[in-house]
Amino acid sequence: MISIYEYQDYRRYLKDMLQDVKKERKALSQRALLQKMGISSSGFIANVLAGRSNLTISQVHKLSKVIKLTKAETTYFELLLHFNHAKSTEEKTEFYRRLLEHQRSKVKVLSAEQLTLFSRWYYAVIRECAYFMDVSDYQKLAKFIVPSVTPAEAQEGVETLLKLGFLGKNEDGVIVQSDPIISSGDEVVSFDIINFQASTLDKARRALVEVPADERDISVLTVTASDDCIAKIKEEVRLFRKRLLRIVQDDPHPDRVLQCNINIFPVTQKAKEIR
Repeated sequence: MISIYEYQDYRRYLKDMLQDVKKERKALSQRALLQKMGISSSGFIANVLAGRSNLTISQVHKLSKVIKLTKAETTYFELLLHFNHAKSTEEKTEFYRRLLEHQRSKVKVLSAEQLTLFSRWYYAVIRECAYFMDVSDYQKLAKFIVPSVTPAEAQEGVETLLKLGFLGKNEDGVIVQSDPIISSGDEVVSFDIINFQASTLDKARRALVEVPADERDISVLTVTASDDCIAKIKEEVRLFRKRLLRIVQDDPHPDRVLQCNINIFPVTQKAKEIR
């Protein structure tokens, strides 16, 4: 069955789901589905798909039961309904936030051993390169990375990623990514990650001078904030990272690797700490 988490429009989900059900569960016709939901109008679904009618929360629950959605999927379906029916910008924003919170993107959280990925800044770059190019050509790979590494470093990086399971070989023997999206998990702290983050900050500093402005986006905000405000900002950033991963997942033709750094840190003491 298709995944409801891939949708932000319940009408599109309903249309695709019905087509999927027709192929996978031939015994469940659209008429039978309506009967199970207690709906007598044969044109009900057509009207919903055309936007002439809306689903209700009660109908979402009945439909979810018929097509055997999990409790979490049903909750997402409800949020989708509220998001699509929201009238104000404030309502739209709130339900969009909650949708992101409930989405299940294909992210693999790393084990302690796999955090070695961050011990060299170019390991993560090589892993992403494997998505669209032959990383077994170490001379070409070394020159492709910016700033360039040596062919020996490129080879060592590929071999390490194969050993850790970040890269694998397909049936044709071509080196490919083992998992599309990976994460260290929220707020994970390790020596390797700290060094990795520090090295990417250094790359960002160099990018200010070496990368054309139309190929980068580096901006700075200096703002005031309380502890509660900081917590809200961190949550917004977390949701943004989640949305960014989904945008990347949906990119059909990637041809380069980007480093995205988001930094929030205090540049003063708290006012009450000053005596």
